[in-house]
Amino acid sequence: MEPELYDAQARVKLTVPQMEKVGKLRQRTPQAGMTYWMAFQNPTLVVKRGHRVDVVICSFRATNLVVE
Repeated sequence: MEPELYDAQARVKLTVPQMEKVGKLRQRTPQAGMTYWMAFQNPTLVVKRGHRVDVVICSFRATNLVVE
C-alpha cells in the first residue's frame, strides 16, 4: 500500500510522487529510534501550513499532524 496524506480541511488526499529518474521519493524500511521523512505531492498548494492532516501507511495511521 502506498503512503497517503489526508487533509480534511482541504478535502484532498495526497500521494508520494513518482519521479521519472529517481522513482518514489521514499526512504527505506523504518527502524525504531530513527527519524524519517516523506515528500507528498501538493502541486496546487491546497494543503497549507497550519492545516491538520493524517498520514496513512498500510495499517499505521498518524492523525492530527500539523503541517509546517
